[in-house]
Amino acid sequence: SRAAETAYHAGNYERAVALCNADGSAAALAFAARSIIADAITRPAGFCETCLRQAIATADQAIARDASLVEGYLQKLVAIGFRGRVIGVSQARTEGLADEVRHLLDRAMELDPGNVWARASLGAWHLEIVHHAGSVLASVMYGASEAEGLRLFRKALADDPDNALLQMNFALSLLAMDDDDMIPEARRAMQATTATDSPDFLVRHAQAQARQLAEVLDRGDRETVDRLVMMFQGRTSR
Repeated sequence: SRAAETAYHAGNYERAVALCNADGSAAALAFAARSIIADAITRPAGFCETCLRQAIATADQAIARDASLVEGYLQKLVAIGFRGRVIGVSQARTEGLADEVRHLLDRAMELDPGNVWARASLGAWHLEIVHHAGSVLASVMYGASEAEGLRLFRKALADDPDNALLQMNFALSLLAMDDDDMIPEARRAMQATTATDSPDFLVRHAQAQARQLAEVLDRGDRETVDRLVMMFQGRTSR
């Protein structure tokens, strides 16, 4: 609803969720999940794992209500991805989260092949697996590759270059790779993140992070850059 969207953009996520739950449609429940994720990742104390679990459950309700609505799958895979970072690599591997996210991504791409969030999320999936498993294991175990991750992410950004949240997520993915060759592209993505003023709370949150990160990068303080990237991605451990 318009009221839920207004509450969401203002950062009043609890109200957005309440309005969406009262509506109860698949689209409203998917938007509720999106609002819960936004709340979970903007809390000053760090990412809220309980919220992410709630977002997953809400996305499941949206999918149950309408299995052809791509947004339900997208919000579920985003919430699982963030939760995987919070609980750490070994626990995420035990729970089989990488495979679950890939299954949801394939479904989302099937339903809406041109969806920039689906494509960017698939790109991020490839880069994240390579980052944690190394290129050989990532390829053998999951069929993931750095080249494919970069290709998918860049394609999504080419389709939606003004999407500040996509740009910031790309910058973080690039910096997490610990490859100095990726820094110029990460800088450009952060510049794109902060290029326009936005009334949206989540976008302004990402823009503040981009400015902080760019400043530390300019100082050449790689240790702090690495720490901020981990914190902004919601990681508790490498």
